[in-house]
Amino acid sequence: MSNQPAVFVEQIGDPSMLNYVEFMDGRAEIVVPGGLLRVMPFDVENFIEDDEYWEQVDAIRSRGYINAKPIVVWPSSDKRWIIDEDDAPRFMAAKHVANDFFSNLLREKVRKVRFLLHRKSADGRYSAPHLDLVYGGD
Repeated sequence: MSNQPAVFVEQIGDPSMLNYVEFMDGRAEIVVPGGLLRVMPFDVENFIEDDEYWEQVDAIRSRGYINAKPIVVWPSSDKRWIIDEDDAPRFMAAKHVANDFFSNLLREKVRKVRFLLHRKSADGRYSAPHLDLVYGGD
């Protein structure tokens, strides 16, 4: 499967909207506001806060999040959305900075984050999960 961008991008206003994302050719590209990263149902497996993670955190704090490349997300066997391991440090760093009050004191550092969702897992065995989510707002 290709990690090329999808044809159009959907804006996500709350996590429950993931159930209604329209996939084209097995992919969907979405944009999530930085403030929603902590409530989005995306999981990271085997993540370690290493040097790459802290370099990403420092870069986002100093220059802001650069939204050029989408973060790749795959469905898993247990009906979860899993962040691709290559994009995990960038996702976790964006999530960290977006939720840090002092990093965002003068200006918002993580405004929007692009995600590339795949309908099927890399091996083709698992489909996109339907999540029982109701967003209550913050």
